[in-house]
Amino acid sequence: EQALAAYRRAAGAGTADDWLRVGALEERVGQVAAAAAAYREATRLEPDRSTGYRGAGRLYRQLGQHDEAVRALRHAVRLDGQDADAWLE
Repeated sequence: EQALAAYRRAAGAGTADDWLRVGALEERVGQVAAAAAAYREATRLEPDRSTGYRGAGRLYRQLGQHDEAVRALRHAVRLDGQDADAWLE
């Protein structure tokens, strides 16, 4: 938990890749809402990249936010039609 908190602080001024890593770590420890927020930050920093939208969409589904999940996953597919993971979600 301390390591994750330190990583979150470091990502604060970081890149989309930093936020994608925070999202993956948060997801791994079961912090679904925090992971979705990290993926949203990644999409804010790099709106033309599908990875953050795919991660957020997957987590929105887990949170029961189905409309948000569909929007995020559709956006991921629009950005990268070859993103098989987004198609499968």
